[in-house]
Amino acid sequence: MRRSVLTALSRATRGPISVRPGGPGQFAWVALFALALSALAAFAPSRPARAQTPVTADVVAARVQAFYDQTRTLQARFSQHFWNRVYGRTQSSRGRLSIRRPGQVRFDYAAPSGKVLVSDGRQWTMFEPIEGGPGQYARGDAAAASTSALGFLMGTARITDFNRSLRAPSATQPAHTDALELRPRRPDPHFTRIVVYVDNDPSALGVVRRVSIEDADGNWNRFDFQELRFNREIGAETFRFVPPAGARELTAPSPAPASAAPAP
Repeated sequence: MRRSVLTALSRATRGPISVRPGGPGQFAWVALFALALSALAAFAPSRPARAQTPVTADVVAARVQAFYDQTRTLQARFSQHFWNRVYGRTQSSRGRLSIRRPGQVRFDYAAPSGKVLVSDGRQWTMFEPIEGGPGQYARGDAAAASTSALGFLMGTARITDFNRSLRAPSATQPAHTDALELRPRRPDPHFTRIVVYVDNDPSALGVVRRVSIEDADGNWNRFDFQELRFNREIGAETFRFVPPAGARELTAPSPAPASAAPAP
């Protein structure tokens, strides 16, 4: 420290200083002394930093809400793992997700699944290809999606709509995340709880990296998001889907898959 201060002073003086009493060098010496005090002050101990706000469920929820309140669109690759409690098996798939808030969403599943689930905010369509044929599809009112387990990502629900708690960290959760558990305030036939893994890195504070959904039968449906992109333009045509000619429409579909989350 002393060397750095002396170096700064020598650069500031740019040569010898006369210090004859009453002479002009005396004023230069006074200025030099003041400069020395300023330099030393820079190395003085700083005040203790303020204590950070404790991480609570409400803090994490507020981070999620603040981030997605400023998000118009979301695009990502996803990996999905559906664990069936009865059979003790996991079925995995992958694909692409597009969201335009509020309420428009599209899942495009990669081969061999090839399923498409899309909602334009008014109507949802689920299409399933069938080997050797044009496939089949179902349609329904998208109103159920407004309270879906992914509603907070779609902009049709808010984190404050759920009861919230913070889970203890685990070795299996994504790095640099907090695990926020959400439970519906009223019984929901499609899910009993949602665990949202929220980025806690300052550069991506509030970004959701994983969503795990438990249904009423104890099955778990997990989505991991990669290559996330936000606020890029997505055309309205992305959320319109016309089934292939000859595809068979299921006239008595099961409850809207968007009301919980699509199965693989």
